[in-house]
Amino acid sequence: MPFDSSNLTEDAQLTLGVRPEHITLNAANNGVGVTVSGVEYLGSEVYVHLATGASEPLICRCDAKAGWQVGDQV
Repeated sequence: MPFDSSNLTEDAQLTLGVRPEHITLNAANNGVGVTVSGVEYLGSEVYVHLATGASEPLICRCDAKAGWQVGDQV
């Protein structure tokens, strides 16, 4: 989506919205990971809540068969 950033300063804060179904999770592999802090079961899919250290939540929508559990590193 086009965005006019000409009025932003270097230290400006910006909020970015990402749809939960557009995030893909993989097991952490010696990289900077985040921790699964909650899992909401919704039938054939789950919402996986991720603790990122930021004030805003990060939520991923996944297939329920993925098996993510609280405490997993992704």
